[in-house]
Amino acid sequence: MASAATDADDGAVTHGYRSVWRWHFYAALWTAPLLIVLTLTGAIYLFDREFDGWWNRGIQTVAAGATSLPLAKQEAIVRSAFPGGEISRVRLPRASDEASVWNLRTTQGSVRDVYVDPYRGKVTGLADPAKQPMNVVRDLHGTLLGGEIGSHVVELVACWTLVMMVTGIWLWWPRKWKAKGVFVPRLATRGRRFWRDLHAIPSIFNAAFVILLVLTGLPWSAFWGPQFAKIGEVIPFVATSPNFKAPPKVDGSIGADPHAAHKTMAEVDPNTDPDTGKIPWTIKHVHQPHGSGHGPVGISDIEGLLPKLDQERFGGGVRIFYPKDPTGVFMISYVPDKAEGQRTIYVDPGSGRIVGNIGWADYSPTAKAVDCC
Repeated sequence: MASAATDADDGAVTHGYRSVWRWHFYAALWTAPLLIVLTLTGAIYLFDREFDGWWNRGIQTVAAGATSLPLAKQEAIVRSAFPGGEISRVRLPRASDEASVWNLRTTQGSVRDVYVDPYRGKVTGLADPAKQPMNVVRDLHGTLLGGEIGSHVVELVACWTLVMMVTGIWLWWPRKWKAKGVFVPRLATRGRRFWRDLHAIPSIFNAAFVILLVLTGLPWSAFWGPQFAKIGEVIPFVATSPNFKAPPKVDGSIGADPHAAHKTMAEVDPNTDPDTGKIPWTIKHVHQPHGSGHGPVGISDIEGLLPKLDQERFGGGVRIFYPKDPTGVFMISYVPDKAEGQRTIYVDPGSGRIVGNIGWADYSPTAKAVDCC
């Protein structure tokens, strides 16, 4: 994004200008190819639900019935079909003609999504979540298919994109403010000035948008994200929620015991699948409460809590995560299309009691900005 309104092309090129130009050039040289990949995969992933619905239409689409079966009954059907399997979560239907999707690990160690007709109580099909096309797209976008190392590479690309944008703005900044050469390309010129204008002027109009995308994406990254979230421990404006240090609200009140917390979701789960990836940034970094301890768990207590989610106003988007350890809790994660409807409810499987309830009103200003973008 070289200067569009400087006299540098007439021979008055300063040493500082050349230095900044080199930083801009080298930053663009290695980030541009990866930015194209990230842009394309990000754009595709915006339509993940529509594509998944089409890809899995043979097993996801069901004939709508009058009344769906209780979740406990659907859970029993899944356990009967896969004896000894360990259920990790369920994604409830967004529409009346969709199946519910139960994710489990079989006794052989493989992970499968089990599609269940919620009206007729039968398994309509199986899918390997790791081989779902949109999961591959998402992995390519987040890690370049390189696991943890790839995630850090993507983060470096994002940071160097900021270097490219800042140096580009510096190079564009005009010595004399005028329309031509600053905001309007000088198409009548030839040579270096012509190409510079075609590059710099459209880029400067896109600069704010690109910087916003990078800054709102970095909180989701592997290294910078957790460090940014930790700032909330001392700066409330940045905190993920008012409950950053203490446990989430319990039945309308704020917990006072700072020790009654698990690790955060960002520490517990490496964000390796689409359902976990859709958990709000706030919830990934807020401490989760403990349960009272339990034996075998079931989902029977959860269904009665679903009316707490404003699905009539905001639509579907409910995922229920099972406890991960003996003192873990159920997590009802409601992430509709509108961020204002987000709600996370933690349920103690031992007692059926709500031990955490976090809604949009509990998010800090920074957390709202991150989850909106």
